[in-house]
Amino acid sequence: MASSSGGDSSSSTSAATPVSLDETDEATAAAIRSALPPGHSVVSVEREVKVRETSVLTINGTQISLEGPEGEAISECLLSGKMPDQDLINHLLIRAGLLLKPAKNVEAEMNIREVNVNSQRTQVLKEGRVVDQNSSTTKEVKTSRQTSLINIWGSSDRPPPIDSNIPAELLAKEILPKRIAPSGEVRAPSEDHLFNVLLWSRLYATPAQLLNEVGSCLPALSANRQISPDAREAFLGALVFLLSKWMTWFPEDFQDEAMTRKTRKTFSQIIELQSAAFSNRLNQLLSTLNSHLAAMRRHETWLDEKLSAANLDSSLAEPRPTDASATASELTRLELEHLAFLGPAEFISIFTKGSKGSKTTPNNCRETGSAAAAATRLVPNSEDVGSPTKRRILSSIDDARLRAAGKTKKFDSYVSWFNRISYLVAASICKHKKKKHRVEVVEFWIEVARECVNIGNFNSMMGIITGLNLFPVARLKKTWTKIQSGKFAALEHQMDPSCNFRSYRSTFNAAISRSEAATDDRQRVTIPFFSLFVKDIYFAKENARLDLDGHALDLDKAGSIAAKVKEFCKWKDAPNCPYEKNSAIEKFLRKSPLWSDDELDFESFLCEPPTMSTEKERYKTLKEKYKRSGSTASAD
Repeated sequence: MASSSGGDSSSSTSAATPVSLDETDEATAAAIRSALPPGHSVVSVEREVKVRETSVLTINGTQISLEGPEGEAISECLLSGKMPDQDLINHLLIRAGLLLKPAKNVEAEMNIREVNVNSQRTQVLKEGRVVDQNSSTTKEVKTSRQTSLINIWGSSDRPPPIDSNIPAELLAKEILPKRIAPSGEVRAPSEDHLFNVLLWSRLYATPAQLLNEVGSCLPALSANRQISPDAREAFLGALVFLLSKWMTWFPEDFQDEAMTRKTRKTFSQIIELQSAAFSNRLNQLLSTLNSHLAAMRRHETWLDEKLSAANLDSSLAEPRPTDASATASELTRLELEHLAFLGPAEFISIFTKGSKGSKTTPNNCRETGSAAAAATRLVPNSEDVGSPTKRRILSSIDDARLRAAGKTKKFDSYVSWFNRISYLVAASICKHKKKKHRVEVVEFWIEVARECVNIGNFNSMMGIITGLNLFPVARLKKTWTKIQSGKFAALEHQMDPSCNFRSYRSTFNAAISRSEAATDDRQRVTIPFFSLFVKDIYFAKENARLDLDGHALDLDKAGSIAAKVKEFCKWKDAPNCPYEKNSAIEKFLRKSPLWSDDELDFESFLCEPPTMSTEKERYKTLKEKYKRSGSTASAD
C-alpha cells in the first residue's frame, strides 16, 4: 500500500522514496493502521513529494498566477522584455475578477533588470612559465522601466466582429443609440465608431437597407407609452445626430431616389414624435444635403465631358516663364476641386474591384474592367451556402458590393488627374525642338514644383517630378546639362522612396503642423501625395489581416484603416480654397491634348537623336509606324 500527498499539476516534479512506518509522524501512522481491515498489516510505505512551481504576476496589487497556455505566453513575453498582448491581459483580468466593469485605461508597468558580469584574467609568462597573474571581475547592473496605457474592454463591452447573419440589422445595432436608461440618458456611439461602421457598411449592406433598419426603431418608440418625454427626446436627438453625420460624411449614399424617399419618411416619423424640437434642424439637413447632391451631379457631369476629344484644344498657349507661382496656385485650386467631391467611401469601394485593374491612357484615363465581375468574386456562389436564409443574406451582400464597385468615378478621376499632370509636363517639353526652349520649359516646371511644396500641394509636386522623370524627358542629356542640378536634386530628394519615403513624410508632417497652427487659409492647404496614401491604406489592410473576402468584419482592425481615411478627409476639407480661378492657365492644364507613350518617345527622338542600340531600334519602329499611318505626332 502507498500513501501520497500533494496535488496534480503540469508544472510539478515528483520523487518517490521508500520509508518505514516508524519514520512517519504518529498521526499519519495511526490513520494508516485504522484504515486497515482486521488481519492486515503494513508491508511497506512509500512517500511521494511533489513540488509545484507557479509564476505570479501582480497587477494593481492583486496577485494572479500565470497558469495554462495564456499564463505561459505572458511569462515568455515578460522574460524576453516584451509587453504581453492585450488579449492575454484581458483574459487574466477577467478570470481574476478584476474586470467587473469596463476600464478605459489600465497602466501596465514592467521592470527589466539586466546584469552583465565581465571577468578578466591577466598572466605574466617568462620562458613559458607563469610568473605572475591577476584577475578582476566587474559587474554592471542596468534597470529600466516600461510603462504604457492599455485600453481594456470587458467581454460584454468590446465591440464584437460584425457577423453576416443579418448584415443590415447588425450594422444598424452598431450605430443606433443604446437602450434608454431609466434616468433618460442615452449612450450614443462615439464619432470614430460611427464613422468606422458607416465606412465599412457598404461592403455588407446597401445604404437603403441600413436606413431601413435604422428607421425600424421609430414605430416601437412611438408605441412605448412608458418612456418619458425627456427620454424620448434624448433618443431622437442621438438619432438626428447619427443622420446628420451620415449625410455629412457620406452624402453620396443619399443620391438615388429610393434613398431620398426613405430619408424623408424617417424625418417625418421623427417630427411626428418630437415636432417642436427637431423640425427646423431636419429641414436644414435636407436643404444642405440637396445642395451638396446638386453640386455632386454637376461635378460628375463635368467628369463625363472633360476628357472628350471635342473639349481638347491644341492651340492653347503655354504659361509664361514668369507664371510659375500662378500655375502652382491654379494646380492647387484644381486639386482642391477634385478632392471636394472625393468621399471617404471610395477608398473602401476600391477593395471591391479585385486585384485585376485595367490600364488607363492619358487621354481617357477610365476604368475599362468589369467592376461587377470583380465584386462578385468577393462573394461565394449562392449554391454553396446552404439555407435559403443564408442565400438571401449573401444576395444582399452581393447587391452592396456591386453597388460599391460602381461608386469610384471620382477616385478614378483623381488618379487620372495625376497622370495628366505628368504627361502634360512631358509633352510641353518634347514639343520644342530647340534646346534653349526645352531648357526654359524644364526650369519652369521645376519652379512650379517648388512653389507647390511651399503651398503644401504635394500631389501636384509629385506629378510634375514624375513627368520630368519619364523616359522621353529623362533621356534628353543635352537639355539637362543646361539645368542647374541643385534645383532639381532638392525636388528629387522628396521623391526618394528609401526608408518608406522618409524625406517626403518628414516634409509633409511639417506642413500638417503648419496647417494646424495657421489662421490664414493659404497656410492651411495640405494635399498629400495621393498614390502613396492609397498604398498606405492597402498595406494597413494587409498588416491588419483584414479579411474582406469573408463575411465578418472585425471593427477593431477596420478602425485603424478608418482612422487614416478620416484623417485624409480632415486634410482635404481643412481650407476654403484661397485661390482665384485663372482661366487661361486652367484651360491649358485641363484642355491641352496629351500624347501617347509612342508619340512622346518619337518626339523625344526628334529632339535629340537616339544614341543607344535599344533607342535606335525603337526609333526605327516608330518611324515606320507613323510612315504607314501617314501621320506623325504634332511638333513645332
